[in-house]
Amino acid sequence: MSKIHPALLYLTIYNPTLRPNEEVSKDDDDAEEQAQILFYTSQERAASRDKMLRQVGLAKALVDFSEIFHPIDSYHNVHSQSRRMIMLNPEPDFWTHAAVELAKTPRTLAPKSNKGKGKSNGKDKEKEQASALLPSYDYHGGLLHDYALHPHFLRGYEQFKLTHGSFTSILNFLRKEALALQLERLFAVWAWS
Repeated sequence: MSKIHPALLYLTIYNPTLRPNEEVSKDDDDAEEQAQILFYTSQERAASRDKMLRQVGLAKALVDFSEIFHPIDSYHNVHSQSRRMIMLNPEPDFWTHAAVELAKTPRTLAPKSNKGKGKSNGKDKEKEQASALLPSYDYHGGLLHDYALHPHFLRGYEQFKLTHGSFTSILNFLRKEALALQLERLFAVWAWS
């Protein structure tokens, strides 16, 4: 079986200090959260607002938790069985967050036999058939190292800074909308290259 290479799942740039431009009701937490997101791209080209807000919320929670142990670090990462999550703080109050799916190899499953088992009902058979249709993978976490990911995402920031200036300067002089537009222009291409 051939190995499927690591792939970016999503990339977002956010600033947790930003607030909505217009007045919103105090009950609308989503508007507050969405105002903090400056850029978002995903493998799913049309990711839902809820999914985007959950992913950024998770990133903020992971950063808050990580800062308990390493308060001065500008780079945090979380490893799971199937992905790496990267949180990079290139400037004060600005965070770049990305999730990368690890390299994986499809598993070959031997057909299950029902010898020696009692009778199974129709629901059990349906569950077995449904799980047989879902692909199963072996993930290769040792092939994607943090010391390779960190400089890669830092280079993306440095490329932006070289061509456009710092996030903070654009936000202060040209406002949030201009920063979001500049981020979109560079990172929408950079993320998938």
